Amino acid sequence: KMCFQSVMMQKFLRLRNTLIHSSIWETRMIRKTHLEIQKTLLRKMETICLYHQLRIILSK
Repeated sequence: KMCFQSVMMQKFLRLRNTLIHSSIWETRMIRKTHLEIQKTLLRKMETICLYHQLRIILSK
């Protein structure tokens, strides 16, 4: 029984370490992705604004 518990403990610790490492990596990736998304959104907003201005100009 003790042996089983220690094996489980080691598995748990290994899993936890993996999770910690992956979460650091994921956080980095998410931040990067988030920045990309923000840039894209900004570009879209600019395009939409330009489009609206053009429509306003054209409708006059």
